[in-house]
Amino acid sequence: MSPRPDLDGAMARERAPDRPEASARPYPNTLSFRCIEAVVRGLVAYHRHEVRGVENLPREGAAIVVTNHSLATYDSLLLAPHVADHIGRRMIGLVGRELLAAPGLGGIFSQFSALGTRENAERLLGVGELILAMPGGMRESIRDARSRYRIDWAGRKGFAYLSLKTGAPIVLAACPRADDIFYVYPNPITPFVYRRLKLPAPLFRGLGPTPIPRPVKLTHHLSEPIFPPTTASAANTSGRASSPSRRGDADAALGDYHARVVSRMDELMREALASP
Repeated sequence: MSPRPDLDGAMARERAPDRPEASARPYPNTLSFRCIEAVVRGLVAYHRHEVRGVENLPREGAAIVVTNHSLATYDSLLLAPHVADHIGRRMIGLVGRELLAAPGLGGIFSQFSALGTRENAERLLGVGELILAMPGGMRESIRDARSRYRIDWAGRKGFAYLSLKTGAPIVLAACPRADDIFYVYPNPITPFVYRRLKLPAPLFRGLGPTPIPRPVKLTHHLSEPIFPPTTASAANTSGRASSPSRRGDADAALGDYHARVVSRMDELMREALASP
């Protein structure tokens, strides 16, 4: 994914939270990262992946790329080579603590992603990073085939909060056909396990009866930058407003902004599905 931004990773940021890396430094030139890059570029070729609207991403300064979450998940990573090749920037994915703590996987993911806490995201945006968020999370990724091509961002307002708090624009990235990589069977077990244990238990298949990803063509459609409102009530998103009325105004501004972004993403998903 040249140029290669250098990330000490989420673990290092946990140890030195006030010193996030800046985008000017390259990705680590390590064997593990080169292997990751080769795999990602191989998947780009396998899925004949392309990006439409990459020019909508800022060449400098903070921004939040927000995308849908498929069961495959790796489809979002396919954006990274295009971003690096076309605008010369790295994109830092926000991931869960459990993934970074996983033996083996943690060291790999820490090279191009960061712990997805609100505080860490604010620090990264504060130094002008381009971050990637998938607000639907596990809940969206395990939805069955009856709900494919739809986002599930109800109550998931963290990305909108970050945009309001930092002033960073949001660029939506819709790839509805990622839901065709695997067929997820409707069944009562998957939602039951998720509700009780917050664990994924999807029943799915890929190519034929196997778990091999289907070689479907993938295209990410990027929206125009969506800038947060600049009113005083919108800016006060800390949750520590001086009065209940101010907190109410901030909550209303966050809800309105979140609804506007979700509406645009729904529209972008439909546009992507209709696109040749």
